[in-house]
Amino acid sequence: MVQSIGPKPLSSNGRPVASVTRVASAAKTVARGDDVGAVPQLSGVAAEAAAQPPVDAARVAALRAQIENGSYRIDPDAIADRMLTMKQEWTSK
Repeated sequence: MVQSIGPKPLSSNGRPVASVTRVASAAKTVARGDDVGAVPQLSGVAAEAAAQPPVDAARVAALRAQIENGSYRIDPDAIADRMLTMKQEWTSK
């Protein structure tokens, strides 16, 4: 059997942990915490975020134009660096 490289989270009985923890919304977490005064400010931020589209249409249009006219360049080194950074962040938590 092939063993993967890196730390393996274990439960109290020594078996590997394979469950996913659901994260509560920030508003609910703050409401249950000590700083209840931050809830109105948080709801304003959430409302502002909800009012904006989830995609930056101008950025998408600019990228689409670059792809169509052939000026969009892919930087494989930057992609690899970001992938490695993400992997390190995931395994360090």
